[in-house]
Amino acid sequence: YPHHHRGRRGGDGRGRPAGQLFPRAARRLAELRAKGEPADPDTVLADILRRDEQDTHRAVAPLRQAPDAVLLDTTALDFEQSFAALKTLVQRAAAGQ
Repeated sequence: YPHHHRGRRGGDGRGRPAGQLFPRAARRLAELRAKGEPADPDTVLADILRRDEQDTHRAVAPLRQAPDAVLLDTTALDFEQSFAALKTLVQRAAAGQ
């Protein structure tokens, strides 16, 4: 993903590793280009960061992970892999693990 972002350390300021942002931006970039819409990688990434900032800092119902939530990072997974990982989590929870 954008060459000038590769290798940067740190995250997005909200605990999400920077590496997770790039797959999101790359997916969004591909979606826009598939629709024939012009898309600049830096603009797409900036839009994602802006939306995340708005969602996590809005006055009413800010986006936050519940304290007892289990986080399943599907950033690098396709649908089938995501479903299998989710199924495993549910089975473990049902078994009391």
